Amino acid sequence: MADLSTTGFALRVVASNTFPQGFTVTAFSSDSDPWDSPALDVATVEMDLNGNMNSWSTPVPMTRTIGLTPGTEDERNMRALYEANRVGRDKRSARDIITIVATWPDGSTETMGGGKIVNGPSGNSTTQAARMKSVSYGFAFETYSSTGPTQ
Repeated sequence: MADLSTTGFALRVVASNTFPQGFTVTAFSSDSDPWDSPALDVATVEMDLNGNMNSWSTPVPMTRTIGLTPGTEDERNMRALYEANRVGRDKRSARDIITIVATWPDGSTETMGGGKIVNGPSGNSTTQAARMKSVSYGFAFETYSSTGPTQ
């Protein structure tokens, strides 16, 4: 029988300039996906006029989204990372290179490196149910590696 529980899941976020020692994330959202890994297109295909299929592969960044509970220390750290890397008038980016290590309850890990924070909220939001809306931050990475579960 497969055990699908993710209780105990954690992320370690290291940002080269803003958080060089890193911080651990465990305060995940309850009303959105806490850790999302969307499908990526790794090849493109087309048919020529005679019905022959052609394909080619191009590299694409691996994306991840982290959903957090608003107002927690984890979310404040992520907001600081987002703000440090957001550019604007008279504002420079920290130009962080981000590494995230995901640790699963079975002891397996996933490491994403060469990353950038690519999106986040520009402020707080509320839901129709009169509660603060969970906050999501998006990342893109160049590299990925994983280790199997520990016994």
